[in-house]
Amino acid sequence: MSFLAPAFLGALTLLGIPILIHLIRRRRLHVVRWAAMEFLRHSQRKLRRRLRIEELILLALRLLIVLLAVLAFARPVLRAVGLSVLGQNAHVYAIVVVDNSFSMAQRVPNQNTAWERAVQQAKTILTHVLRPGDAVSLLLANDHPTALIGSPTYDLRLAYARLNAAKLSTRGTDYLETAKQIVALLKKSPLPNHEVYWISDDQADAWKSSQAESAHGVWKQLGSKARLIWISVGAPASQRDNLAVHMEPLERELVTPHLAARISAKISNYGTRSYNSLPIVLRLDGQPAGMTKVNLAPHSSSLVTFTPYLPQAGIHVGNVELADPEHADNLPLDNVASFVLESRANLRVLVQEMQPQSATYALAALAPVGGGNIFQPTHIEGESLETENLSNYQAIIITGLTHLSGDEAHALADYVRAGGGLLLFPSEATQTDEVNAVLKEAGLLPAALGKIVRFPYENAQTLNPGSIGNYAPLGFFKDTSNINLGLARFTAYRQLTPLDDSSNPGSIQVVLRFGDGSPALVQRQVGRGQVMLAASSADTSWNDLPLTASYVPLLYQLLLALSASAEVRHNLALDMPFQLPLPLSAANSQIRITRPDGTVDTRTPVLGTEGAELQYSNTQMAGVYRVSGGSIHEAFAVALPEQESDLTYVAPNAALSQIGYPLARAAFVTTPEQLSTAVNRSRYGVEIWRLLVEAVIVLLFLESFLAWKFGRRG
Repeated sequence: MSFLAPAFLGALTLLGIPILIHLIRRRRLHVVRWAAMEFLRHSQRKLRRRLRIEELILLALRLLIVLLAVLAFARPVLRAVGLSVLGQNAHVYAIVVVDNSFSMAQRVPNQNTAWERAVQQAKTILTHVLRPGDAVSLLLANDHPTALIGSPTYDLRLAYARLNAAKLSTRGTDYLETAKQIVALLKKSPLPNHEVYWISDDQADAWKSSQAESAHGVWKQLGSKARLIWISVGAPASQRDNLAVHMEPLERELVTPHLAARISAKISNYGTRSYNSLPIVLRLDGQPAGMTKVNLAPHSSSLVTFTPYLPQAGIHVGNVELADPEHADNLPLDNVASFVLESRANLRVLVQEMQPQSATYALAALAPVGGGNIFQPTHIEGESLETENLSNYQAIIITGLTHLSGDEAHALADYVRAGGGLLLFPSEATQTDEVNAVLKEAGLLPAALGKIVRFPYENAQTLNPGSIGNYAPLGFFKDTSNINLGLARFTAYRQLTPLDDSSNPGSIQVVLRFGDGSPALVQRQVGRGQVMLAASSADTSWNDLPLTASYVPLLYQLLLALSASAEVRHNLALDMPFQLPLPLSAANSQIRITRPDGTVDTRTPVLGTEGAELQYSNTQMAGVYRVSGGSIHEAFAVALPEQESDLTYVAPNAALSQIGYPLARAAFVTTPEQLSTAVNRSRYGVEIWRLLVEAVIVLLFLESFLAWKFGRRG
């Protein structure tokens, strides 16, 4: 217990008054001998003992009344264990934390958004809670916390102005990252008394990173350094239903007028309400391009797919959206998901045929009779690539591979690192030792080529569609009801032993296997491009794959994946850099990047070994970015973090308790009216003077009643 006005404790000397009065009023008895009194001596003794007890009771009550009255004036406070109580004039260093993740855009029916309520609470802290002489820092909390004011400042007006200019972000939430930054700021505090005002919507997903044992130390350290006042501004748990649209990774960002785009989005229901026939609309360049409907049970998702054609070459910006977003839920920000596609007249492919007739089927597939070609193949025969400018092609196929010179391998390596795609098919004449050595030295070898394994036709090997892993371009073939890769029969293949690239883990993967588990196709990421090595031939000498219905779509998917490597990546996650190769003539150009909020950044391309390149890393905001300058007209899209759409509530006191935070150092507020009380309790403890005054009044009545009763009986 502590006292806010300890000077009044000096009045405890008044306790002597009831004692003095008691002593003065004590009757002095004079002994008078009288024979008749001897008969009454026994009853007199009992009466004297009773009177003494009654007087002591009244004395104790009067002392207690004076004691409680003095204590009430001294304003005693009770504090929790571990809570140091401040004096009335003590100054504090306060860190005001405002959650600005995009879930804070949720609007409670007939009220403003959680973000607007959070800003108002923060303003109240700056204007009514903190006082001149207090220091303050200001943090915006998300998965990458931003310090609007890092070093403590005594200028509360500056903090108010910075807060007033703050904006809601499109980022996710991570309380642990914010806690780490708070601890770092507290270490720089100029004052011994620390307070943290944390204003958030209590989203369950924000606590996930804090569940790790290694994270508990951060929270315990925060609890030892500061009082925490947690201010909840989110919607009640019963009003957190939310629908969301999030783009799935595109199978290909590059299409042609004769190749339909495949656009998939996940529609998620994070609430307890069911939706039937919910309309989902596809828009391309602002115009409707498709519509479908989905049914969503509570806490479920549904995948929608559109396959539009883009006849006009160039960059196309689209989105998948809920048809009625205003009435679907109270968080409209994630009801629309944007994407960017590029359409080209066709894709240029170089086909090098080292063995006669080894490219016959590939060329026929790439240039079918009747026009409408997706690919524009260039065919060369022989073993030399020296006369070709490889940068003119989106992909290169080498069939009937025999051998490669060191110069050719290094030319191919430069091409692939710059974003090109290379597909290799072995043959009977492949000089495995030489090819392995040359490709490995150039950094292109996905797997070591081994001996030929042969099978009789009746025991021929087949491809196993179930072995297709997470390589998105072949994901279409997992469903064998559409096209069954397993129908092709292989009477021979070369053994492939995938390499282990320790310098770049995960860059090499087996994307397709035979029925016996042996690798059929191995892929390697090299720089910005890819190399694929097949185990069997491209013609019918070792298999009948070219004679099946799956040959053309399989070859197309592989070439589209390889071609995409050479192209710009237009669909990014937050914080992923955008890279745009440019001609050398654009090296000194000023490139304008118009961000989703309308602000404009300017960049100058960077010169590299492969030419000029625009590098832009300021992608902390979700939405569509427009790139322009001279003849350049590009765009790219940055996606919202999917997990932030789940508004599931968790009580902050329960979450903090689970991670070891000392709850005695925390207070929890849900309404503005509770803030002042929470601050006073946090700083000074719980005042009990009102209880003492009420006790004094009760004791006065009791003393009067007992004095009357004892006097009447006496």
